Amino acid sequence: MEKTAIVKQMFPLRERQYTDRNGQQQVMRSRGYLLDFGLDTVYAEQLGDDAVQEPQLDHSKLVHVSLYYNARKWTDKNGEERWENQAVIKRLRTY
Repeated sequence: MEKTAIVKQMFPLRERQYTDRNGQQQVMRSRGYLLDFGLDTVYAEQLGDDAVQEPQLDHSKLVHVSLYYNARKWTDKNGEERWENQAVIKRLRTY
């Protein structure tokens, strides 16, 4: 999905250690954004190098954002199956 939005909030860069499928230690980098589309407000994340290189954005300016949405199933610590929506930023451009 591609839309125009206002960045209401840009969160600090986060780094998390994980083990990949080959048993190697890796670092996942992400940055969260609260995006305002008018009627809808969405939390979305930018991943990898894009999250590291993104400069601080002016909250009064419009951005053009390309998002990938996904529904993810996971099991909580009580063994209950749960679902969540994920929004991942593929491209973010300022006007």
